[in-house]
Amino acid sequence: MLRSRAIRAVLAVALMAGLALVPTAGGATGDADGPRIKPVTALLQFDVVEHPNGACNAGAYWEYFEVNGATSYSIQFLDSGREVTYTQPPFDTGMDATAPRGRHRAGLTGYSASAGGCGDPIPGWRARFQLVRAWATVELRDGTIVGRVTFNSKPLKGIVVSAVGPNPHGPGGGPPYPRQSVFQGVTRADGRYRIHIPKNKTNQGYTVGPLESGYWAPTQYVNKLAGRMVTVDFALARIPPRVADT
Repeated sequence: MLRSRAIRAVLAVALMAGLALVPTAGGATGDADGPRIKPVTALLQFDVVEHPNGACNAGAYWEYFEVNGATSYSIQFLDSGREVTYTQPPFDTGMDATAPRGRHRAGLTGYSASAGGCGDPIPGWRARFQLVRAWATVELRDGTIVGRVTFNSKPLKGIVVSAVGPNPHGPGGGPPYPRQSVFQGVTRADGRYRIHIPKNKTNQGYTVGPLESGYWAPTQYVNKLAGRMVTVDFALARIPPRVADT
């Protein structure tokens, strides 16, 4: 079995979320419909593994924190003064099941070295590599709200269900926002409805509720709809008729 010498060099401090965003081909950070670039916390590191015959291998890898909705992760570093950008697909739990929660490791293909007699290549590699930044590309995706509307446990057909966003009560229960996005769905014979939220409108929350005269149900709030299908069911109750004052 291979025996790790537990030699690890951290070549850069963690990149915090306040760093400048990095533009990449095919998308810009502020595009409403295109991919969004988000900085990630990352470390560029090395491991040295000693083999039974006394030989050693050193491998470069980087650790990064997962970003929701990311379709790829990229790291930019200097290799002996030469700028290199390395991109990989989203993390696969089957490849690194032992990684800490939300933190993943990925080897940098093509960056390894051997040393006869198990020398220590870390100091040279520390001088050779410099981490610049790391980021995730997040593809905006449509969202969907589905559910079922019933009365006395029986499905209701033709009920309009609306999703209104942002929260119509405004922040902190204040006055409504001046501009709202409204999307609707209508129940079928089985009481089920579907509301499609376009990808450029999934960055806000929605208050969801049925619209039917004489019936009532509490509204529900949903958020973070990008690429998600959220189920919101409603069990309606009749609104009692108002009794005229005598």
